[in-house]
Amino acid sequence: MYNPVNARVLPSRLLTAGQYGLHGVLLLVSLISIPAVFYHYLIPLFAVQAWHFHRLYHGRLLYLQTRHWRFHNGQWTLQVLQGPVASQVVNEVQVELHHLWPSLAIFRFKLDKRWRWEIIVRDAVDAESFRQMRAVLNLSNKRPGDKHGN
Repeated sequence: MYNPVNARVLPSRLLTAGQYGLHGVLLLVSLISIPAVFYHYLIPLFAVQAWHFHRLYHGRLLYLQTRHWRFHNGQWTLQVLQGPVASQVVNEVQVELHHLWPSLAIFRFKLDKRWRWEIIVRDAVDAESFRQMRAVLNLSNKRPGDKHGN
């Protein structure tokens, strides 16, 4: 059967830059909003921010890794293409659409009995694959009450 979606999704520069910007704003606001005498109360916030920044910088978050999404015979599959070849297995996943805009798709998928979120921005995938992915997500997740598939 015809494979309508075959998309290789790269890490989005827009999402990565946005995350770095949010870290900078959070750091700036937290330092400006309270007097220097009380900075020791910010240590837990700085620790969590440093941990997240470390994971962000090293690309350990799923949306910062190269992924391969396929939709074939009514089944979505996901393959994470970073790391050792032995760990690059194809996983069948269940997908639920959350938001679909012309330049952004937000959905969640069930992998290893755990729901995870996926954000795909238009700059992370070639145009034709993104168009096909949006169309199949829209068709495969229509609810009975939807008039326009939104």
